Amino acid sequence: MPSEYIQDALISAIVKHSGDKSIWIVDIACGDGATLKKLAALGYTRLEGTLFGDDEEVFDYSGIDYGGQIKITRNVNLLAKLPFDDDSIDVVINSELLEHIENHRHAVAELTRVVKPGGLLVLETPNIMRLQSRFNFFLSGFHKPRTLFPSYHGPLVEHLRVHSFPVYLPILDYFMHQYGMRLEKIAWNRWKVFPVLLLLLWWPLILLNSLLFFFKEKGLDTKAKAHLFKLLHHPAILLCNVLILTYRKVGHGDGENQG
Repeated sequence: MPSEYIQDALISAIVKHSGDKSIWIVDIACGDGATLKKLAALGYTRLEGTLFGDDEEVFDYSGIDYGGQIKITRNVNLLAKLPFDDDSIDVVINSELLEHIENHRHAVAELTRVVKPGGLLVLETPNIMRLQSRFNFFLSGFHKPRTLFPSYHGPLVEHLRVHSFPVYLPILDYFMHQYGMRLEKIAWNRWKVFPVLLLLLWWPLILLNSLLFFFKEKGLDTKAKAHLFKLLHHPAILLCNVLILTYRKVGHGDGENQG
């Protein structure tokens, strides 16, 4: 379940999107429903959450009171087909899930499929692109995804407890583009002193290496290079612990909604 400051960032993106309290908002894998409950308190009336099927084998949500305004659908597997029509939902929320599941392409295809044109997908996941995570990977071979590696001795479903599949931002953004989504906002969240020190120390080398990389890269046109360069050097990407991304659906892109 997302921390309170993450809930507030997700809600802020939704409130700025629309003052209409009757829009349809669905939180995919909503956990204890904390974000939806806060939206209900703000007066939003059409709220729905799903619980990820395998997730319920690991976490018990049976005793949680989601309130009368929030519809909950259980055993919804993001690696299958979501039980919603194409282009139907005003705002889709997905938080604290992508890093636990292996098929990011299918998950993104399904999340974007159900958003209506002009609607939003508000996404949150740990940020392995931040400098502290990159530094940790350089020294150990492991990114810094905020939880431990899965146990070799437990059942396979236990991998859902940890961040076994951290999200690589350039590929996530590529999938979003293919499915007709355009990045609208990257939200700031908590950051610490150590990443700032890393940035001050390594910034000239980071900048030079990035310029050389994009200069040599032949598979991207100039517009795509500029977009990725701006994305990867956003201060929130370099410094913050989590990615909080707001994408707007502008079309169906060049990809096909299939996993």
